[in-house]
Amino acid sequence: MDHKDILAEYADGLVKGNIRVEDVLEKYNIPPGSELAALLRMAALLDRVLVQVDVPPEFVHQLREELLGTDVQTLVQRIRQLTTFQIAAGLGGITFAAGVLWWARRLNEDARLRRGAEEPTPQSALVS
Repeated sequence: MDHKDILAEYADGLVKGNIRVEDVLEKYNIPPGSELAALLRMAALLDRVLVQVDVPPEFVHQLREELLGTDVQTLVQRIRQLTTFQIAAGLGGITFAAGVLWWARRLNEDARLRRGAEEPTPQSALVS
């Protein structure tokens, strides 16, 4: 069995509360000093140390609105909170990107024109 599968099985057992590191080490014949054994022990320690936090639904709703910014008013408020330097940096970045795109298009067009000048056109073939 793959290490990922063993860790996933152990994580499922931790969630259910019915598994011990020693049982997994024995079941899959994992050496006690191996990296996988250390990962299993670390997962067990984290399971004991970390506590579940109950978050009020109002907080979740407010945080979601702040992070997603779906409301137009929220977007306007965010723009108003930007400093002059942040706005200037944003405009500078947009200007730079537009310049790079213009330059790339110009290079592409020049190359296309040069190729067109080198290749004979159907009309020049008729004249010769």
